[in-house]
Amino acid sequence: MTPAPPGGSTMSDRRLQLVEAMAGVAAGDRASLHTVYEMTSTKLFATIVRIVRGRERAEDLLQEVYVKAWRRAGRFDPAKGSPITWLCTIARNTALNDLRRESRSAELAGDELPEVADETVLPADEAESASSTGWCITSSPTSRSRRGMPSTSRCCATR
Repeated sequence: MTPAPPGGSTMSDRRLQLVEAMAGVAAGDRASLHTVYEMTSTKLFATIVRIVRGRERAEDLLQEVYVKAWRRAGRFDPAKGSPITWLCTIARNTALNDLRRESRSAELAGDELPEVADETVLPADEAESASSTGWCITSSPTSRSRRGMPSTSRCCATR
């Protein structure tokens, strides 16, 4: 038999207590959520802070984890795994998603294009552009078709 830890309960006793508390959370019992928090918050906080590397942000994310646990507690199945594993998975995914959001917003913030002055317009270009525009305005669809251009073509071609 495994020796009892200083608190007097064995590991299986604690797991059973956590499974029962998760069932209470699934039923909407706030006292059960408090029990789950007391039993798991240290481990979950350590998991999150290792990923995000910031205490304040980790505290915010820990709160998100317990909100998710409250909403999803009905999905927890003790036959598939332990409650702490389920909660650690939620904590890890929440922290990683936060990092992805942060890096994505940093990418978008640094994605601004610099202003570049375009000084390549030459007087000759302006003159050619003006004469092409004048030609397009004065030429009719009939005269364009005689020159081999379709009558429906737009006036973006030069003569």
